[in-house]
Amino acid sequence: LGRNHVERRTRKTAVCGQRTETPPKKWVNSWKMADAGLKHTSHYERLSADSARKILEFCKDMDLEMLITDPSRVATGDGSMDAYERLCQEYGVKIALTNHPKPNPYWNPDLVLEDCRGRSRWIGASADFGHFMRGGFAPMDVVKKYMDAGRMYQFHFRDVNELGHEGHDVPLGEGTAEIRGILTELHRRKVKPLFSIEYESNFDEPLVDLVPSVKFFNDVCGELLAKE
Repeated sequence: LGRNHVERRTRKTAVCGQRTETPPKKWVNSWKMADAGLKHTSHYERLSADSARKILEFCKDMDLEMLITDPSRVATGDGSMDAYERLCQEYGVKIALTNHPKPNPYWNPDLVLEDCRGRSRWIGASADFGHFMRGGFAPMDVVKKYMDAGRMYQFHFRDVNELGHEGHDVPLGEGTAEIRGILTELHRRKVKPLFSIEYESNFDEPLVDLVPSVKFFNDVCGELLAKE
């Protein structure tokens, strides 16, 4: 695929045939990823009052730029966004609030923006087009909202054949997510989020979606850069 940055999900990792919740500092990164020429750039895990410090410490130890997360929305106390923001500042790791289907805390992009409003640069937004489109939200509208607020930090990037709960994933550029238009708008406004191309519909043959998606992404980005 020609890509060397990856996002991992949760800290549970197979080590010597056993499950360990917290891998030894940077050992897993150097053994599994650096040796394969990969960089662990971002990480998904759901924050909670009990786990937040441990998760953000893990992200710092792994030299991660960003944690992708969708914690329960708590007004005050250790599980609140105020508490998470303080921990982000302490550990030097940004968090991007991501969406999953309703009743997930951030199924609606307006809820993401509500919890980002008035906060420091440590708190931003992640957009998963698959979940948004199946929830009835047009990706271009969401991206523009997030950009207008200065919170467009990360994508779980994919295309979907139609807007609505019946939509299914298709390679980038073959659906109705306006991928070319979104990349053009990001480039025009000089917004540079992290991109994770994510396809979950075909675990046995993921390259069926990933290969044409990476080609489309590279082609469009190359066209945009050539016009500068």
